[in-house]
Amino acid sequence: DEKLRIHKLLAESEVFDQFMQAKFPNLKRYGLEGGESMLPAMDALFKCASEGKLSHKHQINREAYPI
Repeated sequence: DEKLRIHKLLAESEVFDQFMQAKFPNLKRYGLEGGESMLPAMDALFKCASEGKLSHKHQINREAYPI
């Protein structure tokens, strides 16, 4: 379930990147190349923040990257 959600997030971000390239071809922008690996980490961070679990910096590591 989690892997499917991350796959959907990556696919949607790729579609959005292609849309922005087609809509604004002459503007300088920063694409996703090389940044895709940060999307799952940022998603976990935002999920923790939305649940109100970001009271301490070490708590992020425990919840975002369980061992």
